[in-house]
Amino acid sequence: MHEIFPGIFRWTRSVRPGVTGASLWIQTIHGPVVVDPFIPEGGIDQIQALGAPHAVILTTHRHERDAAAYEARFGVRRYVNGKPDSPISRRGVRFQAGERVLDTFDTVDLGGISAGETGLLLSREGGILILGDAFLNIQLTHSPLTWIFPVFLPYGPPQPYPVWMSRGPRTSRIQLAAIGELAFKHLLPSHGDPILADARERVLAAIESERRAHGFLSSSDGRPDIDARSAPFK
Repeated sequence: MHEIFPGIFRWTRSVRPGVTGASLWIQTIHGPVVVDPFIPEGGIDQIQALGAPHAVILTTHRHERDAAAYEARFGVRRYVNGKPDSPISRRGVRFQAGERVLDTFDTVDLGGISAGETGLLLSREGGILILGDAFLNIQLTHSPLTWIFPVFLPYGPPQPYPVWMSRGPRTSRIQLAAIGELAFKHLLPSHGDPILADARERVLAAIESERRAHGFLSSSDGRPDIDARSAPFK
């Protein structure tokens, strides 16, 4: 568990061979909040030692993770994008993308990536963007799957979530392009290392590389929106 900014701690758990998923503990004006809740390897007492959270937030319906354990231990409420309606969204306090959550997080619609995908933007430290699956910053040299990652993640890191796995391929690319209009300096992806400097510039470069290769934002990309059935990153 590492403090990457004052009042922001991050820890990871393995979700696939060579791929980790991250959780965040963030101090807010209402008290601590945990984003995409995994229990740390040292146990949930580590969270108690930092400060019991008063809420958890999911960046995507896929990241329910250990939310039930946090609810049982701390009596927290989970906040989750209300679209689409699903058993996961019904179990939480529903918000709509574009709303401000807990007077702290500006929310960004990324539902073309996966069900309920939402970016969380903090207006501190020059802007901190928290993403679930929308961008992956997996370092290829650190993985036993180095030989295959370039096939699926050719434009990074950071890498836009693969278009063929997205819930709505064309919608996802329009939404990812809109990320470039946000004011942020740092990127905290769930999958891969944080980018604690020129994150916006690197995100824009990856989006442009993909656009040049496939022209996703031209008049038509020729691909129907599809519902991704697999969820390799959780």
